Amino acid sequence: MEIDQKESDSQEQIGPKFSINVLQLLKSAQLQHGLRHRDYTRYRRYCSARLRRLYKSLKFTHGRGKYARRAISESTITDVRFLHVVLYMAERAWSHAMEKRSLPDGPNSRQRIYLLGRLRKAVKWATLFAQLCAIKGDRRTSLEAEAFMAEERSQQAVTMTEFNWLGHRFPINNAKTRVSILKARELEKDLHGSVADTLTPDRRLSLFEKIFTAYQDARSCIRNDLNTTDLSDLVSSGRESNPEEVAFSDECILKGLTFRAERCFYLAKSYSLAGKRAEAYALYCHSRSLADSAIQKLQTTKNHGKALINDLKALIDDCRTNSCIEHAAGIMEEEKAPEELSQGVSSIALAKKGKKIEGFLLERLNVYESALGDPNSKEIPHIERFPPPFQAVPCNPIVLDIVFNSIEFPSLENRMKKDKKEIGCQKILKKKEFRCRDLNPGRLGESQIS
Repeated sequence: MEIDQKESDSQEQIGPKFSINVLQLLKSAQLQHGLRHRDYTRYRRYCSARLRRLYKSLKFTHGRGKYARRAISESTITDVRFLHVVLYMAERAWSHAMEKRSLPDGPNSRQRIYLLGRLRKAVKWATLFAQLCAIKGDRRTSLEAEAFMAEERSQQAVTMTEFNWLGHRFPINNAKTRVSILKARELEKDLHGSVADTLTPDRRLSLFEKIFTAYQDARSCIRNDLNTTDLSDLVSSGRESNPEEVAFSDECILKGLTFRAERCFYLAKSYSLAGKRAEAYALYCHSRSLADSAIQKLQTTKNHGKALINDLKALIDDCRTNSCIEHAAGIMEEEKAPEELSQGVSSIALAKKGKKIEGFLLERLNVYESALGDPNSKEIPHIERFPPPFQAVPCNPIVLDIVFNSIEFPSLENRMKKDKKEIGCQKILKKKEFRCRDLNPGRLGESQIS
């Protein structure tokens, strides 16, 4: 009864899974309320009216006098209509943005800013809808909500036609690049927003990883579009570059050398702990050469960082010390290897040396006594020897088969098949034998007797 009660309590805590056919719901709503004729204003008004009806039916109002928005969270959703509220909020924001976009003369600068803000709102509500459906919805609803979120992000990415980098504007023609840059910017807002002080170190680290991943995806797309190997090629591509770009490129090169030197040093540390002396020695030497080249380039720049140079000098000293240690340890291990091998070979024996343990379980089956011993003691249970000791095994006896040559086997001629010619010859011989017997029977008898 207690188990059944626990299972029922866990089911009540999990709650039911809601189901929404997102694609069919949105398609029917859009076709019936204006989007068949691209009337975004009518569809936006329908979404607003639909939201008012949902708020009223759910008794989820925001106050009569002073407006105070009530947030929708995981604990709030006790009815599937709460998910409908989030869905239609995203649709209303999207239709409002499309209404500004479809103006006859096109949106001006102020309207364009408002359009981008509404698209950001649409992506925000779509993301919340996908997160809530992943928790409160079934599997099909969750997958359709993720598809809806991806569609909203792609719609937002369409409006992004260029990006700024080092004071220059570059056009964006690839949709995947737009989506990746927008995703990185949204994560940066979470990182530097109002809740940045409340983020834990692990959460901040995960945000940085997601931002780097998004920018790496955008970078790969830009590489494919430009036939370039690196973003630094934009500086050395033959066009006019300002001093800020040149300084940025030099700084990237120097920091790249520093990072490679430190990474090589710690990789050598890992090889040293694994006992691979030759690999560790080579990596320490390579790290030292990288740090030397980085210091030489830092000293040629005007605004070189003294702290970075001091760190690199300390790294060079550590590399020199550790390389000497690895070299000495490698020589000592090489000298000791033959001696250890000879000692190991000489100590090999069939019987195990040391204290002989008596009284294993198989040897004491006739004694009523536990082989595990006292449960409070730390003594190893004497059940069976493992691994089992080596034992001398006798070889199979050598048998020489010398009787085979003296065996006389029976004749098998009566079982062999004979040819027709041979059978005919035998019949003729028998007839001649009978004739001779009839002509001279006494002589034939004598010949048979002899």
